[in-house]
Amino acid sequence: RGEARVVVGARSAVFAPVGNVRLIIIDECHDSSYKQEEEPRYHARTVAQMRLREGGGLLVEGSATPPVESARHREHCVRLTHRAVGSEPEIEVVDMRRQGGGDLLAPRCRDALAQTLRSGEQAIVLLNRRGYAGYVHCGLCGHVMMCEDCELSLTYHTQARRLLCHHCGRSYVQPALCPACGEAPLTRAAPGTERLDKELRSLVPNEQVFRMDSDMLTSGTRVRTLLEAFQAARPGVLVGTQMVAKGHDFPAVTLVVVADADTGLYVPDFRAAERTFQLLTQVAGRAGRADRPGKVLVQTWNPDVPCIRMALHRDEQAFYSEELATRSRLGYPPFAELVRLTCAAEDGRRAQVGAEYLVERLSPYFPARELLGPVRLPMLRGKSRWHILIAAADGARARGIVKQAMGQLQEPYRSRGVVVSVDVDPQSFN
Repeated sequence: RGEARVVVGARSAVFAPVGNVRLIIIDECHDSSYKQEEEPRYHARTVAQMRLREGGGLLVEGSATPPVESARHREHCVRLTHRAVGSEPEIEVVDMRRQGGGDLLAPRCRDALAQTLRSGEQAIVLLNRRGYAGYVHCGLCGHVMMCEDCELSLTYHTQARRLLCHHCGRSYVQPALCPACGEAPLTRAAPGTERLDKELRSLVPNEQVFRMDSDMLTSGTRVRTLLEAFQAARPGVLVGTQMVAKGHDFPAVTLVVVADADTGLYVPDFRAAERTFQLLTQVAGRAGRADRPGKVLVQTWNPDVPCIRMALHRDEQAFYSEELATRSRLGYPPFAELVRLTCAAEDGRRAQVGAEYLVERLSPYFPARELLGPVRLPMLRGKSRWHILIAAADGARARGIVKQAMGQLQEPYRSRGVVVSVDVDPQSFN
């Protein structure tokens, strides 16, 4: 009805029917959740820019780790050079290549955690992988348990005592012996937050450990209840995925432990280094936010990887300079605009032919370096998938060409059981 002057909300709040908008603030603007991955695909930043373009106004994006795409606009950057309260924490690398034993936490981190709790203070432990084990495999023949509908590895969850697919939600019973060779039991690898939670409870009284991941928190009310309980706990340990890294202000947290800084590095995504840098920088900011000094311990198998080294040394300028140089050389954003087209069908051959035909139609308009694919993706929810990536210097022209092609092809593709989706500025390449 036009009565509200201020609207606060998640990404969809950008569509609020408020007239005469003059200011839009996007807090933690680096977060990939501002992009909706399902139809209708949109980025809240793009919508905000379009709304403000009509009548003028100011868009403010706030972050301790701005996206690399915005790093080129330094003339519009307002920097906060020191904390409102507290001081920068001391950061220490724990090189896992020199650690013995099969525990998730190295002796150095266990000792620091014990000292923190003896002092009546709080700690945060980050492991950005949920479940008990990221995948289950046979140590004899190498077989990995995969989802039948998604061609992706299954995660073992102790709470459900099942193997779960994190993409379609289907669950399976873990067999006693490998279904491929039938000769060896299955091994659980790539430990997640459930395993870390169990290890912490062997070191710390149960009432002092709080786990925060999407398996534990199914509603906003549960999130608030958990955070309030941790706030009141002295001492206390909050363990979880990236949910524990951003936006929290706990004055009694003096220790942050990153259990595995390498988790997000080796994935097929050009933003992997950026997201690792952001996560380490953000979680380090949770320590020492009051009058007590903070310490951050980062466990890694690769302490010399540039994005990890620069995050630990707080060398923001070097990271952005190096990342921009790499993306300029390879033709990635912000030096190109990405458009991703995906062909999906129950019949794998039809999905492939549809993608190949799409490349044939588009190739006259784009040089080979701008039109990449088609490439087969893992099956998802019973659908075979092939995708094409356009990395165009002229984004407006690329969008116009794709829009025209889709207008001509959507109906013929649909009649053959092929669904074509278009994603401008994709944030995920699963």
